[in-house]
Amino acid sequence: MENWLILLAGIGLLLTVTSRVQGTNTLSCLEEVNVKLGQEYVLPCNISDSHEDVYWFKGTDTSDVPIIWIEEGVPGGKEYGDAEFNITSEGSLVIINPGLRHERIYSLLVYFRDGSQEIVSTKVNVYITPEPPCPSISACPSNCEECLSEVNNTRRIVCSVTGIRPKADIAWEVSNQPGVSTSIGQPEYKQNEDADTWNASIIITYDVAICDGAVVFNCSLFNAIGLQSTTRSVRLQGNDACITSGIRGPLMIVLIITGLMIITIFILFILWRFRCCTFSPLHNGVGLQNEDVPLQSRPSDPIGFKPRPRRVDTKLLINSLSEYYKKFLYVKPLPWGEAVEITNLYTSCDCVIRYGDDGTASTTSEDLFEDKFLSDNRRVLIAADLGFGKTTFAQHTMARWLSLKDGSIFVHVLLKDVGRNTELSNIIRNMLPRSSTISCHDIEHILSKNKCHIFLDGLDELGMSAVKQDEKQSKNESETCDDRLMEKCTDDVESGQKGNRSRLTVDSVLQNDIPRDSFQDIRVWVTSRELDDVKNPIALPFAKVTFSGFNDVQMKEYITKTCQYYSGLRGSQTVDVHESDKLITRDLEQVHNKATGICTPDGTDIESGKEDGIEGLVKKSLDMNEIVQDFVHTPLLLSVVIHIITLKISQPDGPTKDVNLNKLTTIVRMIITCLESRYFQKIDKESEEHKISAVESALGKVAFKQKMGVDVMERKGWDTLIGKVHVDTALAIGLLKQSKHIGKGVAQFSKLVTSSYTGIQFYHQFFQEFFAAQHVPSNKQEEKEFDQFLKVCNDDKTLRYFQFMTGSDHGHVEKVMNKLYESDKMWNNLIDCMFEDENVTRVKRLIEKISEKVEKFAQNAIINVLNLHRQHHQAALRYFCDQCREFRIPIHMMTFREDCSIAFMESCCSLPRLNRLVFYDMDIAEDKFIRIMESISKQINPPAKIQFVKCVTPDTFSDSSKDRIMTATKAISETMEVSKKTKKELGKDAFFIKKLNLQKVRWQNEWFPSGE
Repeated sequence: MENWLILLAGIGLLLTVTSRVQGTNTLSCLEEVNVKLGQEYVLPCNISDSHEDVYWFKGTDTSDVPIIWIEEGVPGGKEYGDAEFNITSEGSLVIINPGLRHERIYSLLVYFRDGSQEIVSTKVNVYITPEPPCPSISACPSNCEECLSEVNNTRRIVCSVTGIRPKADIAWEVSNQPGVSTSIGQPEYKQNEDADTWNASIIITYDVAICDGAVVFNCSLFNAIGLQSTTRSVRLQGNDACITSGIRGPLMIVLIITGLMIITIFILFILWRFRCCTFSPLHNGVGLQNEDVPLQSRPSDPIGFKPRPRRVDTKLLINSLSEYYKKFLYVKPLPWGEAVEITNLYTSCDCVIRYGDDGTASTTSEDLFEDKFLSDNRRVLIAADLGFGKTTFAQHTMARWLSLKDGSIFVHVLLKDVGRNTELSNIIRNMLPRSSTISCHDIEHILSKNKCHIFLDGLDELGMSAVKQDEKQSKNESETCDDRLMEKCTDDVESGQKGNRSRLTVDSVLQNDIPRDSFQDIRVWVTSRELDDVKNPIALPFAKVTFSGFNDVQMKEYITKTCQYYSGLRGSQTVDVHESDKLITRDLEQVHNKATGICTPDGTDIESGKEDGIEGLVKKSLDMNEIVQDFVHTPLLLSVVIHIITLKISQPDGPTKDVNLNKLTTIVRMIITCLESRYFQKIDKESEEHKISAVESALGKVAFKQKMGVDVMERKGWDTLIGKVHVDTALAIGLLKQSKHIGKGVAQFSKLVTSSYTGIQFYHQFFQEFFAAQHVPSNKQEEKEFDQFLKVCNDDKTLRYFQFMTGSDHGHVEKVMNKLYESDKMWNNLIDCMFEDENVTRVKRLIEKISEKVEKFAQNAIINVLNLHRQHHQAALRYFCDQCREFRIPIHMMTFREDCSIAFMESCCSLPRLNRLVFYDMDIAEDKFIRIMESISKQINPPAKIQFVKCVTPDTFSDSSKDRIMTATKAISETMEVSKKTKKELGKDAFFIKKLNLQKVRWQNEWFPSGE
């Protein structure tokens, strides 16, 4: 019996990393697991019910910040809710969409109710299954079953596997069959670096001496994971192919020749019927309609056929294009949200029209559809920076055409998918169903006979090469069809039409080289980012329209449409505006459970947004957040913020509940994610994610090395620093942008007077600091460079760098925090960084150090509150006060210097325990003095002393004011002291302090030594 127990225990040890039992405390996980790429996986762990808190970490260092946790039954963590990880109620880690970035060791830390703790680790391997999920054999179909194959002439069979991970060994196995000799080659392996997968192949050659019977070859994979089958068999059957004598060979040749002659005669008959018959499959035998367009008859056939003219229905083409365009009428405002129909959200924007040398005119994008503008301008270039709505305008134009149904043809071309010499007829043909009988020649004829709008979208992305088409390559492109498109318009070429057609290509449209005798009514729209003045790829004449974003009225309209859309999703469910306003104004309670935390700096009532409903709350949130204000001029980024705020109000428990718009790191990371998501949608390859990470890493290293001083640099400089491919990708995403200047600050100068876009810079200054904060110094030299940042940590740029570091959980966060803590004049910066930090334990430890400083150096432990007019700093200070109260940490003195501090105390903040609250160098009228006293009376822990230093305060108070002050001070401790110092009373040896008699509300003079 004892032997059996020992055996069972040994098996258990093989299955788990560890299994520790202390009383009722049990924790065990698998040592290593294999996870399929893209398939949700739950790491199986056995945690006893006696556990209290569960923390998961990347790697084996459990002193780092957990990625996800359950504390007191509530899930949270820095990566909780970001579509990467989740956690079950039992504490098991869920990898939502496993990718190669998830292949690592994960550690689990569990605290039990008895105070003990246990740690286990699990290694996660990500595997990729090939297609088919088994070895592929050249002599067999693409399934995973055993197949029967006949002896072939090459006498060889290839076994292979494509796109497998991890690498698997491949081999042939042959039973000792009489009459069969084989030779097996060496296996070949190739690594696919882009996807980190492997291809493997091996060849077997054979010689069969007899024709009867069969032999079985087995191809096997070793060390393969997740396959349907690791072994595939082919049964080789002897047949007539190995017979070299007899009459069957000549007979087979005769039969083959006879079959080919019958097939040839049948094809000739079908061609004769097709060319001679008047039946048109497009009309199913129905008589031609008035809008039918006759096409030229084909040239006379050399063998005497005389075909009749063929006709095509224009409406059929319009209907087919309409069906194709419907899938493009949606926008995705949020990377993680649902697609929204363009008509629900589209809002016109301001723009400026330049008519060559004839001046400019300011208007809106909707005015571009006015009859006068359309009649005066047949060629329009819409130019704007990334995110200003060019593609959205194209979608709106498409939707407008679908609704008008005026009989015109609308052709929308994504230039990133085509080349300069691609024919429009070829592009349109590939929009039609494969079963359509409309040819390229038919399409060109319809375009020549109808009013046509050609919309070329994304000139800067032409061929996805950033307007750098090689003219030689363009000349070598196909004259009749583009090889890069799925289908080819070969019908005209085969029938001899090539010489008789007027070609309408992308290049001819851009260069205004349209054959006017063939195409008489074509209007051209082109969208692009700003282009070079020197190398403009679109020929004159054209009217240039520059989009400049939303004005206040348009922004309000967009907010209204957004709110109406989400209200429609809720249906009959109503939103309590008062409660929603509380949601966005309430204090931050816990790091892992934050609200938006918006506080009105002017002290306005939280009911102020109620009058305008949700729309008023959204507008108020935008106006009061100075971080958001840095991005409101870009409609793409503004719309992201509007949707997040609207969702937070209308769906408090929705996907944006943990997004904190007061955190600088959150805002910038969200905007960069939005830009990258937009790029993924354009290239339609989300597998590019690992390349984006490489681009971000390269940009971070450059920004760090240049001490965040990269202003505008020439293209060749960027190519040298991060590589040409990374530069192109960063420009396409919007992390970098082109500029007509080079140099730094006021030293910038234009490269040319007419100016090509030779300079490149970060899209936004915040991007440079954000990426620099992602870079971790990796050698002694970089460590020295980082120490230089710490020595000059007194400018806004460096402060934002530190904020991004703490918000991103940089490896040097502790070093930054300690430096800011040691600098007594850096309290505000320290508070801002603490607010960004997601590590609650680290924040608590830092506040405890502040408390120790209070006890040892009370005079120096002073919070000098500055920049309280900034909404971001208000939220940071409020968070700091909350943490001080939660951990019961007193502060010696806090000083306010701004009028908005009064409103801050009234509406938002409960201060920590203070020995002294000082108002410094402020003009405090009687009403402000009353507001201060009333707000202090509501504090949980009123300060021991209140001082007005160098302030202008009332010498006497009216009777009504005295009553209010006396009422307020009844709730304050009788020992609290209210006093003031004035400039005239300050002296070298002694000074007078005027104390306020709280019972009589009257100032009284008292003498104090200068050391007070």
